[in-house]
Amino acid sequence: MTQELKQMIESGEFYSRFRKAIHNVEDGCLMIKWLGKYVSEIQTFALDNLNSRGEYMLWIELYSDYGLGPRILVRESELEDFLEGKPLSDGSCLCGRGMSNWKTVTI
Repeated sequence: MTQELKQMIESGEFYSRFRKAIHNVEDGCLMIKWLGKYVSEIQTFALDNLNSRGEYMLWIELYSDYGLGPRILVRESELEDFLEGKPLSDGSCLCGRGMSNWKTVTI
């Protein structure tokens, strides 16, 4: 993880930018293609390093009509690539019209 990204996370700037990107209806919201097949809205997310390894993890919960939706875990080793739009090992990746705006405010 780059120092710039780490600094954004620790200052809270990442949280603000990511939250804005997933709810940005005007310019197109940031969504996820879950398992490389199903496009879904991001319902909630959290980014912390409270695990036993001390590494940052991004937890994302997807929207579901039935209550709790699928959850995606992005480990620190995949975080930077994931934020750039590259897929995780299960094929999940950020997508949507908001992706072009998101890339300009990150990394």
